[in-house]
Amino acid sequence: MEETNKKVVMLVVVAVVAFGLGVLVGTQYGGGTSSSSTEVAKLQAQIEKAKQFFPTMPDVRSLTGTVTAVNSNVVTMSVTGNMNPFDDSPTVREVVVTDATVIETQSAKDPAVFQKEVAAYQAEVAKAAGKGTAPAAIGTPPPSPFETKKIAVGDLQEKDAITVTAAENIKTAARFNAASIRVQAAAAPGAAGTPAGAPPISAPATTPPAAVPPGPVR
Repeated sequence: MEETNKKVVMLVVVAVVAFGLGVLVGTQYGGGTSSSSTEVAKLQAQIEKAKQFFPTMPDVRSLTGTVTAVNSNVVTMSVTGNMNPFDDSPTVREVVVTDATVIETQSAKDPAVFQKEVAAYQAEVAKAAGKGTAPAAIGTPPPSPFETKKIAVGDLQEKDAITVTAAENIKTAARFNAASIRVQAAAAPGAAGTPAGAPPISAPATTPPAAVPPGPVR
């Protein structure tokens, strides 16, 4: 979907530029060279106006994409998610894995394990609610439907969806050292964001205190 949207944007921009160039060429060969500089200025103004809809990010330290090759400690990735047709940042990057690089993968938890964690969390929330404590103040975050584990660079495979971070600005870097690489988990077959068969996480409903009836009117 992202790639399709970017292609549509690119087609629109190309159409605008092509139209402007067509007008310019037609003017020149039609003998109206006196207005050529005006047409160029109009075209440039249209391009600059279009650029306003695509703000640039001067400092980029995280990239998302797909693994295309793994060669020893160098991971080649195809970057996705950039919708700016005016951004000439490289779409293919070489990610160097060093001794300090943390590589992790996410996978959906076993539904039974996740159900137990959810039940324990809901029991803790209910206990806190009974004491008048808000769920957000119990200090325990809701359980995650995914589990994270560290892997080696050799465990990465082609077509893996990854997010790479760096300690420096990598906006235009074709090759850089990675601080971390996270392999994104595939969508679970159950409800969105939870393994199949897992219950939704929600705080138990609490009954508000009964309203005190007003005293007799005097």
